[in-house]
Amino acid sequence: MDAETVKKMLGNNIRTYRRTIGLTQSELGKRINIDQRQVAYIENGHSFPSLPTLLKFTEIFNCDLKTLFEFDIELEDVDLKTRLTQRISSLNHEKSKMFYKLLNILGTNY
Repeated sequence: MDAETVKKMLGNNIRTYRRTIGLTQSELGKRINIDQRQVAYIENGHSFPSLPTLLKFTEIFNCDLKTLFEFDIELEDVDLKTRLTQRISSLNHEKSKMFYKLLNILGTNY
């Protein structure tokens, strides 16, 4: 996972926590001594918060750093298809047949 992806996923987590506790970007910024625009940059993955800022987030959200960095990795459609194609092409004939049967069971009928 590259740095840009980490910034975006962290930003999404921060946005989710902020919304869950009912704060605006401006209100959150005031609590951690940064302006609303910086909160927006962080949430949109354009800026990475400093360690002191991350620790302030954990205090406000009542979570630990590890939790802030727990990401549900959602692959973009093109990336997902590329990865699937690579994995399928590396299968031997028997495993390819098993995979095909599994797809049929799941109802995809390829």
